[in-house]
Amino acid sequence: MDRMKSMVVSCWIVLVLLAWGVLGLHSFSDASIPYWATLRNRNRPVAKKKSAILWTHTPECRVSRNTKEAGLYTFARAQQFHRKNLVFDWHVDTLYHMTKSWYDFRKGKPGRDLDVGKMRQSGIGVQVFVMWVPPRMAKHRGGSWRHLRLMHRNFGRLLRSTKGVLEHARTVADIKRIRKQGKIAALLAIEGAHPLEGKLSRVKTIAEWGVVYLGLTWNNSNPFATSAKDEWYRKGYRKRGLTPKGRRLVRLLERYRILVDLSHSGRKTFWDVVRMAKRPFLASHSDSYVLRPHYRNLSDAQLRAIKKHNGVVGANFYTLFLRKGRKHGQATTRDVVRHIAHMVKVAGIDHVSLGSDFDGIRVRPRGLEHIGKLPNLTRELWKHGFRLNALRKILGANSMRVLGAP
Repeated sequence: MDRMKSMVVSCWIVLVLLAWGVLGLHSFSDASIPYWATLRNRNRPVAKKKSAILWTHTPECRVSRNTKEAGLYTFARAQQFHRKNLVFDWHVDTLYHMTKSWYDFRKGKPGRDLDVGKMRQSGIGVQVFVMWVPPRMAKHRGGSWRHLRLMHRNFGRLLRSTKGVLEHARTVADIKRIRKQGKIAALLAIEGAHPLEGKLSRVKTIAEWGVVYLGLTWNNSNPFATSAKDEWYRKGYRKRGLTPKGRRLVRLLERYRILVDLSHSGRKTFWDVVRMAKRPFLASHSDSYVLRPHYRNLSDAQLRAIKKHNGVVGANFYTLFLRKGRKHGQATTRDVVRHIAHMVKVAGIDHVSLGSDFDGIRVRPRGLEHIGKLPNLTRELWKHGFRLNALRKILGANSMRVLGAP
């Protein structure tokens, strides 16, 4: 009797297995196709599945999730991408704080956005340190120029204290050499032409220092040009723009291969430079006016002008330039990506870069609290749809092209 029962059970098991296969309940290589259907269609070619493509604003931002490109979903992968590719930041105000109160850059200081450890964590390869002189220094005759010279000496002091980590670069060739040695290239720039105190003869001196760009203005106007803030709030400044001396300054900067920076410049100043420029220029740390109406941001027309002159705009991380209203402090990394995507849409993928403004901004986006968090931006750009070639351009290649322009 027991033997008969076992035979009956065995038969039932065989029947169940046959039914499982015929009804397509198996989990073979393609569970969506029943076994009986594979028998009927075994001689028919199987159509390949189409790749899932994520589209954004432009073809340059297209990325296939089914390609062999390594996804930058994690912080570690973004870090690795930074170390293999050049990351270039146009603007930090660290020298101002180090001049105000010197500290060991290797160890860092609480509340500061940059130090050796954070820069290593970010994977950055090129950092532009700007010299910004507070306008109040002009109260004493020659005070602005003396303070600028002090900041230049402190730049040298910074390089000496970080020997083996940072090295001064003046050209694209210098950057390539320094990067091959595993070090970070440190460039020098000036934010606002007011420390020149109206003297064109001082352009030769800053050229000898290796300054790579000069901002025509900060928030204050000067003998050369009117600022965005003054043109916005003071009616008498809206039609001034470049002065005759300012035009000579632009010509002199182009002769010395020093880039003209228009980030803080007023609209009239901007368009005056556009009409006379013979070399590429840049807006080192600005965002989109369309997304966030603020006098410091750039209109679409200005973005197109930068494209026409083969220049570049560096995306600013200051939350006030990213979001409107009192809740701008709630801005995140995604808001930076939103501005970058819009500027890419208007100016093109070859004309957008990074200008963080670290150590010069009061409120930072969540996820970009200091430069060590920079891989978070690359992650969000990749998630937004920027493919790896586009990321390489935004992170560094565009900046290198403009810096090396003839």
